[in-house]
Amino acid sequence: IPLPIDSVWNALVQHRHPFDILLKDVQVVEDLDDLHIMYSMVSAQTCLLKQARDFCFVRLARVEHNKRVIAMESVSHVLCPAKADARRGLISASGWCVEPHYSDGIQQTQLTFLCRVRHSTTHTNFSDVDLS
Repeated sequence: IPLPIDSVWNALVQHRHPFDILLKDVQVVEDLDDLHIMYSMVSAQTCLLKQARDFCFVRLARVEHNKRVIAMESVSHVLCPAKADARRGLISASGWCVEPHYSDGIQQTQLTFLCRVRHSTTHTNFSDVDLS
């Protein structure tokens, strides 16, 4: 990405992304030093999925030397119950690794998305999936 690492990092760690039109609510439920229990709701009226989704997840944002990492995964939390007007979504272990990258002496940013993938020998038949 042809931007300095601080610009990319600041965009990722913001709790509310102004460019994400689907994001309707995001808040820190509990702050545990560098861990945050987060709640977010997305409204997908213009997507295939029509019902809003909400998420409760733990997020860690940490800087280690010249690397920066954001990791997250869904959790259950007493202060973050599912809302009646949304379906609870699950976030598998995932995150971002943000590292400086130099090209011709100019600092850019290498951004890597990480996610857990489960191996399966079967495939989902989407004609059987309830998309409401």
